[in-house]
Amino acid sequence: MYGLGVNRLGVPSGKSNPAVHSFSISDLFGSSEEGGWYDPSDASTVFSDTSGTTAATLGGVVGKILDKSGNDLHLTANADNRRPLWGREPTSGARNFLENSNKLTTSDISDSGDGWVRSTFTGTNLTGTATSDDPPVGTGTVHKVACSSTAVIGIQQTQNYFVDENQVLSVYLKLTGEGSTDCKGLLVTAGENCQASVRLDTETITLSGSSTSNVVSSSLTDVGDDWYRLVMTINQSGNTQPILFYFIDSSNNYYTFYSSTPSILIYRPQLEKGTSVTTAQETGLVASVGSANTAILDATEEGYGHYHYLYFDGTDAIGNTNSFTSNEATVVISAEIEDDTQSAIVQQNVTLANGFSLWTNYDSTNKLLSVSKGIAAGITSTLSYPLKNIFTLTADSANDSVTANIGGGTPPDASNTSIQTAGYVSSGDLSVGSYSYTGVTTFKGKIYALVVRDTETEGSELIDTETAIKAKAGL
Repeated sequence: MYGLGVNRLGVPSGKSNPAVHSFSISDLFGSSEEGGWYDPSDASTVFSDTSGTTAATLGGVVGKILDKSGNDLHLTANADNRRPLWGREPTSGARNFLENSNKLTTSDISDSGDGWVRSTFTGTNLTGTATSDDPPVGTGTVHKVACSSTAVIGIQQTQNYFVDENQVLSVYLKLTGEGSTDCKGLLVTAGENCQASVRLDTETITLSGSSTSNVVSSSLTDVGDDWYRLVMTINQSGNTQPILFYFIDSSNNYYTFYSSTPSILIYRPQLEKGTSVTTAQETGLVASVGSANTAILDATEEGYGHYHYLYFDGTDAIGNTNSFTSNEATVVISAEIEDDTQSAIVQQNVTLANGFSLWTNYDSTNKLLSVSKGIAAGITSTLSYPLKNIFTLTADSANDSVTANIGGGTPPDASNTSIQTAGYVSSGDLSVGSYSYTGVTTFKGKIYALVVRDTETEGSELIDTETAIKAKAGL
């Protein structure tokens, strides 16, 4: 299908990376160059519908993203079910996997939905309210969850525990005066067939069930003013299980309360992978892609800014029916590749011999592949996933050049100077996240920023472009 040149293995540490001077991505299109510049961090360019009339919401679908180059090469989805999602993450990185982690008001806690919902056996008398109580740390909102029902009383997460992975559940808890004679703490599930009775009155954690080994470690720490921080490291095998918080009494009974309304203050619940608890984050929606690959679509952390991205779930694709007529092309993209699935990140023309394209895991040999008129430059070194980096293609079909690069800088990681046929076929669609605009060989992961240009960008101009696109992903 294509000819491969001599590849250089690995991503060397010795690439040159000159100091950055004053530069704007719009400078790339100052001489009427064709191409597009796409920036998910610019909310004014992101729309949920393909006509570009309804602004997108964080965690929601994106039907259209506008081109900021001035060329009006806007990207749209050709089907509603192929729209990527718009997400953001704090500059510290997204860690909390609980859906809508801090939505604990009555209007948010329902029988179904995203985030915290009423547990299976809880009646409709459960309430959640935002309080004016001072938090034990930080400046976030404390919530009170209460219930006057005489049935099982509790809340659960729509995000399950992960299977066969270490993970840490943490939350700040405080008993209130109301109902404190009955409510003594929480029964917390710790995976399948494992429960932890967390007693705030006695500062103890008691495990029960047939799989207590799910709990690798646990602690309940007095942080002052009757607040406690619960931290549990969990590794649950078998089936996925929901995260449940049930009220318990002095006998660790979680079924009935007779004399008063049980209530408890909850602050900053968090579930994160690994064994180390970290500073809490608040999250919005979580998009699950298998048990091991999960994208957090809206995460915030006190004191940190944000990076924005389009999330492609392996079925999404956006594009434009206009194409290049030049002999040259440059693609610079900051992205997080989720796994080792073969996919086209950017493709111009569905026939490899007629256009240019940038692939991840094209075959068992080429982990990143740039193609120009059927001639390819492939990076063959082993890569680890998820892989967040900057990826670059440059091509000049008239001068028989194509390069592939990871991480930016010079020289490129792979190049090929085999003979090409000059000129790209102008009838081919420009597709992002797919081999074709219709969603074939689709990409799975995040795209933070993208520049596509009809010129083989070189030298300091390429370095400046890569630096600017890196910044959009915090690289």
